Amino acid sequence: MVVSSAPDGNNEIIYYEYNNAGIIYMDFVLLGISQFPDANPYFQVFNWFDGIQDSNTNADYIILPPDPACFANPECDNRVIPELNLYPYPGAGILIDAETAASAPPPGDYYYIIVLSPVGGSGEPLNIDAITIVP
Repeated sequence: MVVSSAPDGNNEIIYYEYNNAGIIYMDFVLLGISQFPDANPYFQVFNWFDGIQDSNTNADYIILPPDPACFANPECDNRVIPELNLYPYPGAGILIDAETAASAPPPGDYYYIIVLSPVGGSGEPLNIDAITIVP
């Protein structure tokens, strides 16, 4: 995956949750990218856990329909997101633009994706259907 020196308006990663009859139950997850197999350093490109807006994705909680179960943290575990807000429609994909991530990954080639499942939430395991790199 190539991270450009300036935002190019393209998404580099698509993260797919399990589509459950037209919705996903978004699990706590952190995604990062690294140039090295030991992931040191890595740059966080998506964090569904910290309650901070992910404006580099289509899962920015500001643009999602409200979920009454997420009263304390808009990025709650198992948040209901309808497939209308996902990629492709109908689908279960979260589009991620690495160049505009808050971690500001430096330009270059990245060969590794880091997936972390934070402790907490419902106690259910993280469900990932797929992660794809957009050429």
